Amino acid sequence: MVTENTIYTLPEGWIWTTIGEIGIVASGGTPSTQNPKLWGGDISWITPADLSNYKDVYIDKGARSITKVGLEYSSAKLLPKGSILFSSRAPIGYVVIAKNEMATNQGFKNIILTESLLSEYVYYYLKTIKPLAENMASGTTFLELSATKFTQLPFPLPPFPEQQRIVSKIEELFSELDHAEAGLKKAQKQLEVYRQALLNSAFDLNRKSGKKILVAELGIITTGTTPPKSNSRFYGADYNFYKPSDLELGNHIVDSKDKLSELGFNLTRTVPANSVLVTCIGATIGKTGLVREKGAFNQQINAIIPNDNYVPEFIYYQILSPGFQKQLKQNASSTTLPIINKGKFIQLSFVVFTKKDQLEIVQELDSKFSLIENFENSISIGLQKIEIFRQAILRKAFEGNLVSQDKSDKPASILLKQISQEKEDYIISQKLVEKEKPKKKKPMDANKTIKEILEKSDQPIESRELWLKSKHKDNIEEFYAELKKIEHEIEILFEGKESSIILKR
Repeated sequence: MVTENTIYTLPEGWIWTTIGEIGIVASGGTPSTQNPKLWGGDISWITPADLSNYKDVYIDKGARSITKVGLEYSSAKLLPKGSILFSSRAPIGYVVIAKNEMATNQGFKNIILTESLLSEYVYYYLKTIKPLAENMASGTTFLELSATKFTQLPFPLPPFPEQQRIVSKIEELFSELDHAEAGLKKAQKQLEVYRQALLNSAFDLNRKSGKKILVAELGIITTGTTPPKSNSRFYGADYNFYKPSDLELGNHIVDSKDKLSELGFNLTRTVPANSVLVTCIGATIGKTGLVREKGAFNQQINAIIPNDNYVPEFIYYQILSPGFQKQLKQNASSTTLPIINKGKFIQLSFVVFTKKDQLEIVQELDSKFSLIENFENSISIGLQKIEIFRQAILRKAFEGNLVSQDKSDKPASILLKQISQEKEDYIISQKLVEKEKPKKKKPMDANKTIKEILEKSDQPIESRELWLKSKHKDNIEEFYAELKKIEHEIEILFEGKESSIILKR
């Protein structure tokens, strides 16, 4: 697709132009969160978070809304229906079309289009330029695409009738791909249902002459430890060190990403090969895996070292089963971070059979799970191909190769002049509207300097929060410029990658 250094040849009748030429670029803003009268009104207000995992072309509302007063007392702008919303930070590249009038926060560079440009054409094109937009972004705290850079993004402009033909063809082909994708995702869900049904059936007491015991009776149960991270001598490349991130549901064998030195290994609790690890804290409770090499493990994991009566793979599969997973969740402490400690873990019930039956169950599950994994891999490849097809369709569309050209179409050079005139007319009309509005005094809170904000706080303020509260919330370069002027009066505190600022007293 388009890169910063490569502008490809367009068909006859098309022209290269820029985002700034084809529409009016408008940023967003955020009303003061301290004033409830500015929030909860009839104006939809969109943030980049509203577009996380958002798949639709159009959007009509976000999680929050603002009032008319909130709109007037902030730098947010009322965008007309059909405007393009493009997130310019955290992250860059979300794009959607406004289904109705709305506003956005300052995390967007929006395009107000005229009647001579099809919103859907612009939308699909912007879906292809995220890498270029990210490459043109700048910033130290986080990357942001400035309005100036956004207006400079290249734009391939075809005649208006061809825009319509392109959008129609994209939507036709994407509809077919969406149908195929939905079928594959449905198959994915059915395979997961089948996997759970297999596990339920395998550990049914009525299936074989089984009995219930406690986890404590399976063998040695232990909880891991972590060597002090402050001492680099404990870490090296000699021994495996297993953590919850190494365990995945459905992944038989555990590989450790982290390693310990012999010194660190001797300080920790360890397990031999063919032990079973089970996560016991937080959202990862219930992840499990088999270790094929001896290693250490951290305190977020309970380990089962089976005695000779129990097959490790049998234990592994039963921990994956819906019945055992339910026990884990139900017996976890109901704190902010759920935990199932060793004392509770060893009291969980476990279904056991003769060793011969255990081996038969493992063999049966291995065989059927292998088939399921093959099907899942095929589905995954199919889903990847669908995404590749989408990108190929868009690439052809904006190179002018998706639909045929019609020589009777007015060339895009004429269209661009028409767009330019329509933009001027729109700007004039908006100035008249603004002129007729009654003058309103903005709240003092909306125009504070960095120093004024810091003077009212005896606690450090996170850098990003300080920026958004200041009068420079729409211009990060001005924020840093003011910060530079008062650097001898402030103290900057760092915690990891985050920084906070406090006034020296």
